[in-house]
Amino acid sequence: MLLKEVYNKKFLNDLSSTISSFESRFLNKKFLEIIENSWEEKSLKQRMREISLALNECLNFLNYQEKIDVLKRSCLKLPKDKNSGLALIIFPDFIENFGLQDFDFSSEFAVRKFLKLDEKKALKFFLKWAKSENYHVRRLASEGCRPRLPWGEALVSFKKNPQEIIKILELLKFDSKKYVQKSVANNLNDISKDNEEILIELLKKWKKEGVNDFIIKHSLRTLLKKANKKALQLIDIKGSKQEKLVNFILTNEEIKIAQNLDFSFKLENLENNNKIRLEYAVYFLKKDGTHGKKNFQIATKNFQKGVFEFYKKHSFKDLSTRKHNAGKHFISLVVNGVELAKQEFYLSK
Repeated sequence: MLLKEVYNKKFLNDLSSTISSFESRFLNKKFLEIIENSWEEKSLKQRMREISLALNECLNFLNYQEKIDVLKRSCLKLPKDKNSGLALIIFPDFIENFGLQDFDFSSEFAVRKFLKLDEKKALKFFLKWAKSENYHVRRLASEGCRPRLPWGEALVSFKKNPQEIIKILELLKFDSKKYVQKSVANNLNDISKDNEEILIELLKKWKKEGVNDFIIKHSLRTLLKKANKKALQLIDIKGSKQEKLVNFILTNEEIKIAQNLDFSFKLENLENNNKIRLEYAVYFLKKDGTHGKKNFQIATKNFQKGVFEFYKKHSFKDLSTRKHNAGKHFISLVVNGVELAKQEFYLSK
């Protein structure tokens, strides 16, 4: 299912009827008529924006705070399914469009507009949220200021200089909730894409202070895929070259789109208690004939001396985020960031 399809007819009917149950004056019929106009051709963001605009128009007899009250109550009462959580990002979009004068209402997408409107004022709220007893609010403090939040507008000033973000993350580095820890790590990973050295030095300090391994490792995932030596050292990988790969075998050298590529190999480790980061990389054929490389982790752990066999598969089913092209591809095996073996295979329609 494409991401935009979370906004389907069922969701729109559920949303409309739920709002009507709280506000009988809601223009139910008009709301659905507005949405149905050229709906199929619209992207995820376009659908979000159209719903936001239609909600505002069909609640035009209420002031902004009254609209928010109705939408907040409706959000809690909407029927739940596996896609409902994602679909609810329409509410932040509504705030983004109509709520920039209300600094006390927030969500990770909406608060980014507040940062752009008045960064200094908004940051006071972020620091306050980072100390909240509610872990959802603490997560918002981290998630809302991510420089590169997916589907959100980039925060250019924080990409250039992340020091104000780091002040917030310093308050969250020992948070006990995995939900918050993951957001902190995602924020740090964003920082690594524009400020590699700042991120490395920060994590060196945090590691000495006893920040948990999950945050350290998850923050470094982009740099680890780039085989950054300082990042590898931070997760205690020496790069001692005490390992080699043998018997790298592809079950089929030609597969069709939507099938799996099955492969196997052996890792020979020459010393005990040797921490190894093991990955495979796929070189995907692009439409222009070049290849784009993407790494996939197999394991990062301590290996004892000996030979270890691996049997893996990679799916070439088309995704909403990746469409495959027929033609020559490559797959390689990577140990501690170093590519040690590579083979070609053909993907056909």
